[in-house]
Amino acid sequence: MGAPETTIRAATPDDADGITDVQVASWRAGYAHVFPDTILYADDFDATRRAFWTAWRFAPGHRIAVATVPADDGERIVGFASYGPERERARGHTGRGEVWAFYLHPHVWGTGVAGVLIEHVETRLLAEG
Repeated sequence: MGAPETTIRAATPDDADGITDVQVASWRAGYAHVFPDTILYADDFDATRRAFWTAWRFAPGHRIAVATVPADDGERIVGFASYGPERERARGHTGRGEVWAFYLHPHVWGTGVAGVLIEHVETRLLAEG
């Protein structure tokens, strides 16, 4: 199966719901063998993540890219990557890059979207030094 028509772009605050949907769905599918349903489907599981992404305010250098595919109403976010300068507490920023979070909606696992998204992140990190 080839990657669906995918667009990678910088995230905006308007993407909070789509990013949350991806993170919650991927946690529920990917960690079902680790955490019980009482945690993954708790009333506040989605709500706490939605509140976090809705209020996002990040440090300088923090980037978020979203992967989107066409949908009937425009586009649908199917993945995101959070990245920026490597964070090493003891030494501050090291001059290297770091991927802080990388999530895909389970519906696109195995389709090639991950490769498209990580290539974008790598290109951006290299461009930013």
